[in-house]
Amino acid sequence: MIRLDRFLANANVGTRSQVKKLIKSGAVTVDGSVCTNSSAKIDENSCITCQGKIIVPLANCVYMLNKPAGVVSATTDGVDKTVVDLLKKEGRDDIFPIGRLDKDTEGILLITNDGALSHNLLSPRRHVDKTYLCVTNKPLTDEELRLMEEGIDIGDDKITRPSKISKTTLEEACNTYNIAMGNVVSLFERIDKLSDYTADLVYSYYLTISEGRYHQVKRMFSHFGGEILYLNRVEFAGLRLDKDLGAGEFRLLTDEEMKLIAG
Repeated sequence: MIRLDRFLANANVGTRSQVKKLIKSGAVTVDGSVCTNSSAKIDENSCITCQGKIIVPLANCVYMLNKPAGVVSATTDGVDKTVVDLLKKEGRDDIFPIGRLDKDTEGILLITNDGALSHNLLSPRRHVDKTYLCVTNKPLTDEELRLMEEGIDIGDDKITRPSKISKTTLEEACNTYNIAMGNVVSLFERIDKLSDYTADLVYSYYLTISEGRYHQVKRMFSHFGGEILYLNRVEFAGLRLDKDLGAGEFRLLTDEEMKLIAG
């Protein structure tokens, strides 16, 4: 069941305030009868018309977004630009992010209007893999790498689930995922971690986790005395960040990608 005004807004009839006015004016019918109650509940079998035209809901969609730093993972925000704002030209009022990335974290984020898919991908029972490029100010020893993979205490009720971690270089990672080195360096400067970038001052790792605790990646490195300087999610649920997507750019998932995340 869904509210009538939300159904019409999701079908791009107008904004929520605009459709409320249309409903109040008597321009909307539900199963052949005029309905002036914006909060009336309808279901998938209801026949809705507006100004004599049958309204068909928009199909489900999933976008891959390369989230830039400085943008929040929300539908609306009174201060910052949101990930949904980046997709405004799509003209959809019904989309939202699947999960979230921190404001300063970059990388792959899925945007959809499919609540069931979102619930499935975020379900703790499914243990969806998420891979991050982690740039830190402290190298991990072989023993710390082993402990990181086995599970560590980050202050919650239980230790983290087993993870996978491997060393890389910032240059290699930027080339692999088409990450602009300038964006990385500017992030260092913005967060006042390093005054000047030099390769021997930072250490880069790929970390794959299968849960999503609050600030989990940052807390895992903090457990060993390290601080995250730059974080980019490069893979999510088997999907790899599209190298052709620059920061802030997006595209619809392909049929093959849809099948992959639907599993």
